[in-house]
Formats: sequence, structure tokens, C-alpha cells
Amino acid sequence: MNYRFARPPVQPNVRYVTESGKVILYWDDLAEKTPDPFLMSLDPSIAYDFEGYKVYRSEDRGVTWGAAITDAYGRVIGWQPLAQFDLIDGITGFSGLDIEGTHFYLGDDVGLQHYFIDSTVINGKHYWYAVTAYDRGFDSLGLIPLESPKILGSPNVVEVVPTENPIGYVPPEVKIDSSLSTIIGTGEICFDVLPQDVIKETYKITFNPDTTYNILIASGDTLYKNIEYFRGEDGGPFFNGIRVIVKTDTTEPDTSYWVQGAPTFYTQVKKYAMPALFLPQNADYEIRFADTTVDSAYYNFNPAVKVPVNFEIWNVTDNKKEEIMFVDPDHDTLIASTNLLSPDKIYPFVYDSLGNPKVSWEIAFYYDTTSDTILPPQAGDILYVRIKKPFSPRDTIYVVSTPEGLDKETAKSELDKIAVVPNPYVVGAKWELRNEQIKYGRGPMEIHFINLPPECTIRIYTLTGELVDVLHHEPGDDEYISPSTQKWNLITQEGQEIAYGIYIYHVDAPGIGEKIGKFAVIK
Repeated sequence: MNYRFARPPVQPNVRYVTESGKVILYWDDLAEKTPDPFLMSLDPSIAYDFEGYKVYRSEDRGVTWGAAITDAYGRVIGWQPLAQFDLIDGITGFSGLDIEGTHFYLGDDVGLQHYFIDSTVINGKHYWYAVTAYDRGFDSLGLIPLESPKILGSPNVVEVVPTENPIGYVPPEVKIDSSLSTIIGTGEICFDVLPQDVIKETYKITFNPDTTYNILIASGDTLYKNIEYFRGEDGGPFFNGIRVIVKTDTTEPDTSYWVQGAPTFYTQVKKYAMPALFLPQNADYEIRFADTTVDSAYYNFNPAVKVPVNFEIWNVTDNKKEEIMFVDPDHDTLIASTNLLSPDKIYPFVYDSLGNPKVSWEIAFYYDTTSDTILPPQAGDILYVRIKKPFSPRDTIYVVSTPEGLDKETAKSELDKIAVVPNPYVVGAKWELRNEQIKYGRGPMEIHFINLPPECTIRIYTLTGELVDVLHHEPGDDEYISPSTQKWNLITQEGQEIAYGIYIYHVDAPGIGEKIGKFAVIK
């Protein structure tokens, strides 16, 4: 029989970054975009039943994942997560259906997030993190909410050991190259970065009319097309250790200020009050004043009447002069009214795609009553009007990335940071893992050499100069933890457990230097 049942959402792919005392998890949006095949066969409109994510942490290789959740009989059926992120869709609280008296918690409408920062970790200690995806369930179909599993080795489970960066560490750099870019939109572009994966490359971000964007290698190859996250969401894809976060603006006034001159008039910029005649423009403007007639303006909303004026409006985004609509309550054809109830107003006068006349932003000039003098705009004065603008096909943003590296001169100056922890070693260390198969006695012992350069050789001696062990701090070594940290199990190179006492260590880093230190072992 080909039985089909409801399935939990697919497991998200989890990546991580460690800093001293901190772990940052990132994951993708695969679970949000994958339908439940069983629900698809019933009704495609309900097949995308994803509801949220839960983040868990284990300190015992996944035996436990936090505080236990039990059913009505006291049996453990789940674990309390470190964090939970769910859709803002009105689906909150506990599920309607239960399992042996236990209801699944669906969230609090906090919104989705694709990262989590854990700042409660200890350097050198092993942690296992799981990010699960869950669905909302369907009470009417008798379907309880389902959650993706937490299995060591799965893409949604990672083992993490937070450590310091190695001495001489130069972090990767990901930045916008303004000299290559054409940026008209006023939104924000920022980046999530997986330092170990960043390469030397130049990328290009282009924008589509439908508020999606594309990521390309600057030399031509397209990496991703039609990415839909445009409002600051963090669900976009990682590429070569980078995830772009785009936060676009909507078209609305931002600010206005005098870039030249000091009139005692301030301005307010807003949308024109009649929506049928308002056509917003994604452009910044300069209003330039002269001592003679430099333009003419449609007068007091009469398209049949134009008057000479001593100012002009320049669309500085597109580098063109705009037509003007001028509302002049005191009929002096100047920007000089001190009547706060009826200020002078000017509007960029534009046309829609059918050639119908429209007005854009309303720019009203108000006399500053806190000033001792009345000083209208003079010849040479320039008012700048800044408009918030969404990213559009007119924008092309180049991003340059440089991988992490090592500054040997800095590393030389930081050799004294190299240390052994704990020092002294007394009975045990907080990061030593318990071996569940050992019923009596203790498991392996472990000290850490920290703040190392990325590669070096560590020799350990007795006080009499007898060589105890040699550690090769390099990727692939069994006792390598991270570029800055190497563990030692307190076993000699002959395979014997060391005696208590004081030991000398010698760190040799070719091209950087040497460090000699001591540590004590008290069993």
C-alpha cells in the first residue's frame, strides 16, 4: 500500500560563526518554500503550512536539548527552545489538538528571523545547536503541528566550539564600491558574513521592476535571480560566505535644507493633498534662486496662466529642469510670504505616461518666527529637497569582498597573548565532555592552548627538559579546535597519562616568532 501522511517541514540548512563568548547561527528559508506533499494532494491552497522556527542548544551531544517538556504521564516528549520565530499571521499560542495532554506551542506572532545570537557560551566548550521548522497543523483535518527532527549530522544541526580569533587575525571585508556603483535608491544594503567562506571577488547587485533583485559575479555569471527579500528580511541565500540584506525605502519626503544661503524661512515637504493629481517622483531637487527672472511658473493652479519667477527647480537625480506650479497667496511672485496660514508653495509640475499634467511634491516656505529679521531667499541661495527612493533598475551596486587573513607583524606583537587554560589544571576543565559509556571514574582530560597563530608547533617539556609531547596546530590535526585553539589530552607521546607538576611549553610559529610559557597540573 502506498500510504501518505502529513510531513513536518524540511530541515533548514544551518551555518554558524563564532566569536569570543558568542555563537551566531544563520539558516536558509527552504522550509518556507517547500509544500507538504500530503496536503498538496488534498488541497494545494493549504500545502504551504510552514509556521515558524525553533532554536535549541545541547551540551551533551544531543542527549538533551534544554528543559524537558513532558506529557500528562510525565514522559519527556520535547524540549524548550532557546528561541522561537513565527509568522505574523494571527496563529499564536497552543495548538488545538494535543498529544497525551500536551499542546504544541505555535508562537507569539514575533515575525520570522533567520539568525540567532547566543551570548551565553563559554570559550572552548562544545555545543550542539539545532534549528527546526514546524508547521501549524490543521485541527479540522485532525493534524497536529509537526516539527522537523534534531539528528546529529543533519543539515539543521551543527557542533560549535566558540573561541577567540588567532593572533594577527585580519577579518574579511565586504563593502560597497561607490566608485563603481550607481546608487539612486536611498535604502540600506548590509551583509551577513561567514568569515571562513569569503573569497576575493567583485559582485554586482541589480534590481528588477517587481521589487526583486539579482546577484551576479561582476565578470558576468549570475548567481541568483529574482530574490524577493526587499524589506530588510534576512532570508536571502548565502554565496561565498555572504548574504545580502536589502532594505528599500518607499517614495516619500525625507528632508530639506539650505545648502547655500541662510534665509529665515524653513520648508515643509509633503505629498500633494489631492491624490488624483499627485504623481510622486523618485528624485531629489534643488530650488535655485536668482536676482532676475530665470523661469516661469503655472500660477495658483491655473494652467492657462504663467508668471515670471526668480527661481527654478532642478531635478538633480536626472539632471533636468522641471516645470513649476507656484501658489502665491500674496500675489508678489516671490517666495516671501510671512503668513503662516497661507505660505508660498511650489510644486514640480510633471506629466503621467498618458501626458496628463500632475503635480509632485508640495514644498511650502514658512517664515521662522524665532528669527529677529525677515530674510527671504536671495540670489544664489539653494534649497536641497531630499526624497526617499526605492531601489529600482536604475541602481547598480558593486560589492567587493576580501577574504580573512593574517598580519604577521601584528601576530608578532601579540605573541604574549598565547596562554594555557585552565592554568593550573585542577581535577578537570569546564569544557571536558562527559562520556556516557563510562559508568565509573572520569573521561578524557583536556587543556587548551589559546590565542595561537593559525599554524604552529607546540612542544611540551618537563622542568628537566624531557620532551613530553609535540602538538601540530594545523587544520586536520586530531586536537585542532580552531585557528586560535589547540587542545591537549594530558597524554605523553608514549601514550602515558602525565604526572602532576609544572610543565614548560614552547610555541614555534614560522615567520612570526616563538613563545615559551609554563602551566601546572594538579590532579
